[in-house]
Amino acid sequence: MMTSDMSSGDKVKVGGTLLDVEDVEKERPSIVSHDLITINVGGVKHEVHSSTLQRFPGTRLANLTNDIARKGSDFIASRGEFYFDRHPGIFTTILNYYRTGELHMDRNTCGCAL
Repeated sequence: MMTSDMSSGDKVKVGGTLLDVEDVEKERPSIVSHDLITINVGGVKHEVHSSTLQRFPGTRLANLTNDIARKGSDFIASRGEFYFDRHPGIFTTILNYYRTGELHMDRNTCGCAL
C-alpha cells in the first residue's frame, strides 16, 4: 500500500528483495487467491490463513500475502513456501500473537528475541 510519503520510483523491501513500490501495488492480490500460506521457520512448517497475517498491516508477515512477495528471496517456489532461518519456537509465539492479539511467552523465551 502506497502511503502519502511514498512516491513513484520508491523502493520497498519484500522478503529480502528491493522492489519498486508501484510493482508491489500492481501485484496486490485479493485475499482469496492465496488463502493458506505456508511459512517454514527453522524447518518447522506453519500453515496460516492470509487474513490472520493481515491483522497487522504493513508488517513483514502481512506482506507475505502479496503476490509480489512470491518473487522475493524468502519464497521457495518448488515447495510453495516461505523460508526463514530463525528459531521456530519463537515464531510460534509471534504467530499466536497474530491469531489472538495477546502476547504469551514461555518462561524460557527472552523478550528481546522477539
